[in-house]
Amino acid sequence: MKKTNLGLVEYAKAQLGKPYWYGTYGQKSGKSLYNQKKKQYPKFYTASDFKNQYGVKVHDCIGLIKGYIWSDSPCDGSPKYATGGCPDVNEEMLYSAAKVKGTVGSMPEIAGVCVLKQGHIGVYIGNGEVIEARGHAYGVVKTKFSERGWKKWCLCPYIEYEQKSKKSTKMVTVKTNGSVLNCRKKPSIFGRIIGSFKNGQKLTLIEKTNKNWWKVKSGSVTGYCNRKWLKEE
Repeated sequence: MKKTNLGLVEYAKAQLGKPYWYGTYGQKSGKSLYNQKKKQYPKFYTASDFKNQYGVKVHDCIGLIKGYIWSDSPCDGSPKYATGGCPDVNEEMLYSAAKVKGTVGSMPEIAGVCVLKQGHIGVYIGNGEVIEARGHAYGVVKTKFSERGWKKWCLCPYIEYEQKSKKSTKMVTVKTNGSVLNCRKKPSIFGRIIGSFKNGQKLTLIEKTNKNWWKVKSGSVTGYCNRKWLKEE
């Protein structure tokens, strides 16, 4: 299965609220995994709540990215160690392998960009937000990019980057009996009239609000018209 930036974002979103376990990459938590990781990384397994977190997928910060690449399905598959063309890297190794990277001042507005600071990595999901496996006290959380002190970014070298396809613009035509069609601020005959459209005028369809009213736009006027008088192109 092709691994993409959009898939990484969806995977990260699916992990929100789940625990942070150091040294993990999407395995299902349980007694065996706990004992293994506590022996391997004792200083990261001193909290008393691990037993309350059994039965769900767990990650550390870089594990959130490796978990996506190493899993056989987007959100709920079982990870297979070091598969999908991605070796077992830490955040600095991933950054070093990246061909497209820079400081945060040059970061593109692309969902699925990896953001980094000393010893930590997260996944930028767009609109100024990041999903990160922040630490055991936090788990996997969504944070504001501007509030977390990120220093640099990179395109993950082990996935493909693509943009969301843009929705095609839908148009409607005003079909009245010769009179103008009123555009209202609210989807109701009691809504204030904020403009009017002529018979035959083409409008951009924003939303089919309900069976009686559609939200449309023409120039600077955006509001609701009775859908009885609108014909889809």
